[in-house]
Parts: sequence; structure tokens; C-alpha cells
Amino acid sequence: MFSGKTRTLGGRRKAPSRILVIEDDAAVREVVADLLLFEGFAVATARDEPQSADRLARDQFDLIVTDLFVPSSQAALDRVRNLQLQVGATPILVMTANWFGWDLTAEKLGVADLIFKPFDVEPFVEHVRALVRRADSAAEIPWSDPMAPATPAAA
Repeated sequence: MFSGKTRTLGGRRKAPSRILVIEDDAAVREVVADLLLFEGFAVATARDEPQSADRLARDQFDLIVTDLFVPSSQAALDRVRNLQLQVGATPILVMTANWFGWDLTAEKLGVADLIFKPFDVEPFVEHVRALVRRADSAAEIPWSDPMAPATPAAA
């Protein structure tokens, strides 16, 4: 069950943005979820890939916040790539303590943003708010796979 404050978008009341937090470290998962709940977002959590797949099959989310390395999953880059394919246009914010080289790879995969652990609360919340606003404004724009082969233009 989701909970959170309603918000206003273009003069209309809107339910709180729904965020899925995927993090194997229970303490980090709980802190991130509590922080987002405090900020008025509706939050669901998953500890690993099977649990996140179950959540994604049952619910739609406005933002995915995930650790880059989650046990019981394939290689980190493949996992993020598969997650992107599962959620389509839903933005993904990747958290990682292992930062070397991942920012460029995350960008190539179409991941919306990257934040390094440990992180300060305010920049994290601002990242989340910005991604939710961007997702709200782009809701009508169809998603395309950034890794799909280009199709030739019609003549």
C-alpha cells in the first residue's frame, strides 16, 4: 500500500509520486524510504532483483531509485539495462558507492541520474524532485530504447 501527500500539478490535485526503492542494505533501504515518505512521496521497497520484479509486475512507478549492485542479480550493468527495459520511460536514479566509470555507462544506458553514496539529504531530495518533475512533464512523450539499432529514414 502506498501512502503520501497529494500534490498539485497544473492546478489539479494529483496523488503522490510513486517511487520504488531497490536496495539490498536494509538500513540504507529504510533510511531512503523514510526520507522519501517524509518528503511526501509514496514509497515501495525491494531488497533484490526478484522482489523488485514482483513489485514492477504489480504496480506502476513514477521513479525507480536503485543501488547499482544488488545481490542475486546478474552483472550490475546488465541488471540496470534490464530494469530500464522493464520500466520503459520511467526514470531511474542509480545510487552507488562504487563510482569509478559508472556515470558514463549509466548515461549510455539511458538512466536518468546517478548519485554517489554516501550522499547528503538535500541534494538527493533535489535529484528525486527534479526527476519526478521531468517525468511529469514528459509523460506524453513515448519512450524509445537508446540501445536499439537506428532505423533508416523513409525516403
